[in-house]
Amino acid sequence: MARPRFQEDGWLRVEGRRWRLTYRDSSGKRTTVSLGPAYRDYDKDAKGKFRPIGPVLNRAGLKASQARAVARELYLSKVDRTTGPVLTVGEFWRTKYLPWAETAGTPRASTLAVYQSIWTSWLEPVIGGTSLRSVTLEHAETVISDVRRAGLSDSTVKLAKAVGSAVFSRALNLEFFEKRNPFHRLRLGEHRPVRERFPLTAEQARQLLATVDDQRRPMVMTALLTGMNAAELAGLKGSDIDLAGGRIEVRRQWIDGTGYGPLKTKNRHRDIPLAARGREVLEPLVTDPDSPVFPGQTPGIPCCMESARKRHLRPAGEALGLPGNLGWHIFRHTFATWLQSAIVRDFDIEALMGHAQRTITRRVYTHEDFDRLRQAIESIAGNLAQPAARGKIIEFRRPA
Repeated sequence: MARPRFQEDGWLRVEGRRWRLTYRDSSGKRTTVSLGPAYRDYDKDAKGKFRPIGPVLNRAGLKASQARAVARELYLSKVDRTTGPVLTVGEFWRTKYLPWAETAGTPRASTLAVYQSIWTSWLEPVIGGTSLRSVTLEHAETVISDVRRAGLSDSTVKLAKAVGSAVFSRALNLEFFEKRNPFHRLRLGEHRPVRERFPLTAEQARQLLATVDDQRRPMVMTALLTGMNAAELAGLKGSDIDLAGGRIEVRRQWIDGTGYGPLKTKNRHRDIPLAARGREVLEPLVTDPDSPVFPGQTPGIPCCMESARKRHLRPAGEALGLPGNLGWHIFRHTFATWLQSAIVRDFDIEALMGHAQRTITRRVYTHEDFDRLRQAIESIAGNLAQPAARGKIIEFRRPA
């Protein structure tokens, strides 16, 4: 049975033996108050017996008309409705969600920075100016459709859904929103893969190293020999590179616009053996323990990896005839494929890549294990030491 609404944002019902009023106050928060006992009358039935009429056995209680009058006089008339919608989704994001997320630490700072980017690019244009209470499943579907039409990956689509779900879950917890979370009801459909990514062959890697400029060559070499992603490369400091011990300690990442932050997951905390060729490349760059290994134009700030990709990697890939837009992530695919070709165990590859290990308990490497992995990476580095062939690459070989 529908609840008897009698004024905007207010409704009455009987719970137990009392009248309850639920309404939204001037701040938009949903509030429930008790108005008093409910009235119940008696009348004769077909057999002449007196039967109770009304919700509660209480002749001293309020009738429905009296309860409505009390609700208007004491509560609903005092709600300020002159300012229009109580809160838009954008206002709730800025005043309620972000301050809470930054204080509570959930999601973590690096993830929250991604949330803010997704919000600015995809959610705010669609629902930022919409009243929080007016958002429906159709609005959520519009957000996802916009991301799909832009040709972005499934990961970005899932992130857009996650941001919307987080905002409305918070609104539900604060009782600013009373319907079902519209982003929880989304169905994302079938998986739509992004463009295929292929590992580079040794010859393609050598030609690429010979093509990029001197400033970017150490970054490309380090990415090929370690499998680190762009944020981890930018987050490298001098103290993270142990030249004497021949290892790189991956402990942080750099997010443009945010700064240094924790790694994506705990599994990303790892030590990677450093080949002799890698030590030769990095040794001139390790000058200060607290300075970035790959600095940008601003002192103390790492190189912008996205700018380097657009201005250097992509033109070099096009000049060599590599299909698609060459990016930093292709080097992670290359590193993992080369390790597999060097007959490195899957467990070791997962550890070096920083992937989650679901089948085997994570362990600490012994010196023998580390030396064995270093030999495999040395063999990879040996392929890059050969001279590069001249001319444009014709065939981009796919892995078997």
